[in-house]
Formats: sequence, structure tokens, C-alpha cells
Amino acid sequence: MGLQKEFDSHTSDASNPHKVTASQVGSYSKSESDDKLATQKQAMDSHVNNKANPHAITASQVGAYSKQEIDTKLSKAVMADDSGKVIIKDLVASSITLPNDTNGWITLQNLHYKKKNGLVSFWFDFTTTASGTAIVGTFPDGFIPPNDVMFVIVNWTTTTASSKVLQLTGLNSSINTGLVGILNAAANTRYTGHFTFSV
Repeated sequence: MGLQKEFDSHTSDASNPHKVTASQVGSYSKSESDDKLATQKQAMDSHVNNKANPHAITASQVGAYSKQEIDTKLSKAVMADDSGKVIIKDLVASSITLPNDTNGWITLQNLHYKKKNGLVSFWFDFTTTASGTAIVGTFPDGFIPPNDVMFVIVNWTTTTASSKVLQLTGLNSSINTGLVGILNAAANTRYTGHFTFSV
């Protein structure tokens, strides 16, 4: 009976009397498991906190244009030179609306202008490249007088002053409305002026 009692005591002993290891049963020890879980948690936390697009989501997947698409669209309409000045190129618009009164100067081509209470002030500093009618620029709608306006400008770059006529084509003209040109301008000559007219 003593042997049976010893056998029963041994078989009911759940405290690992044979000192079996985790490795012997194809498992990891608690410390090995804790290390592996810590490594996986660190990898998961790193992935969750990664804001550098780890899944390679594209702009179209989030309903946006890519940088290349935006650059392509902008390059067709707006070009910037090295000085940071922006010029408009190949822009097609059915109309451009400008405010009735402008607080600062607007620059378009060689014209610098502003409007206040129905008076348009403009100035330019322009050097011609060829003789004949030199186009300084064209005013947009809302800045064009009802009739043609003529101004006298003086060229001071020679030893004697010579006057030229600056013509602004009004709304009464069937062509070139808003065009500002120096009539009979000399080649390679600097012209400048500051004028005001009503619209």
C-alpha cells in the first residue's frame, strides 16, 4: 500500500517533479515569451507611429492630386522666374473680375495701375526695342475709358527733350480696346510717365 500511495502522490503532483523545461515541450519560457512579445509590441508601436506613409497610399486614393499633377496644371498657367515674379502663360479664362477700387498698385505687363472713385491712375517705365508704335500694355475690363485718350509723354534720355503721343484705346473702339501704345516711338529708348483718367 505504501508503494501505491507513493505512486498516487507522484501522479497527482502538478509541480513538475521531473523538471521538464519549456524547450522540451516545444514552447518558449516565460522570459523568452516576454522578450518576443516586447519585440513585437515595439515593432507594432513603431508602425502605428510611422507618419511616412508606410502603406504607400497614393494621392488619388485619398481624393487629391499628386504633386506632379498639380505642378503640371500650374505650369500650364503660371510660370515664376528666378526673381520670384510670376507671369501668366497660356491661361484661358472667359472673364477676369477686378475690384472697383484697389488699395495697391496692380501690375499687368508694363502697366502699374490702381482705381479709386472712378479715377484710374497708371504709370510705366518702359524701354522700346524697335521704332514705331510701342505697346506698353492693355488694361482689363473695368479700367478702360469710354473714349480714346491721348497723353503727351517726353523722352528725356537724349540731350534734347522730344515729345511723343501715348494713346489709350477706349471702349468706343471696335478693336484693341484698352490698349496703351506710344505712337512713333524711337527704338531702344526709355519712356516713362504717370497719368490719370476717368472711367
